Amino acid sequence: IDVNGVRVRLWHGEDVGSYAISYRLQKLAESFSGGEKPGVLLCGHTHKYGTIFERNIHITSLGSIQYQSKWMRMKRLSAATGFCIITMGIRDAEVVRYSAEFYPFYK
Repeated sequence: IDVNGVRVRLWHGEDVGSYAISYRLQKLAESFSGGEKPGVLLCGHTHKYGTIFERNIHITSLGSIQYQSKWMRMKRLSAATGFCIITMGIRDAEVVRYSAEFYPFYK
């Protein structure tokens, strides 16, 4: 997706988790070669919330709108249930300000 000249990539989660949310996000950042790097990477279907800035990429794992399922409970996986509002400042096709605010849902 192009947002005012900034490449925003969407990534659909593939695995059930790693020992740290930031580890998965760092590995995703490492997987891009120089010319393919997005300015922003949004990760979905991870059921985790986290945001980091790695290799000049703003990366956010967006959480989940579904509470922990029976399967997740059985696998001892938590769900960060809620949503994010992301605000970006863009100047000359570069992200100059980025914030991701997580709004959790509580039962």
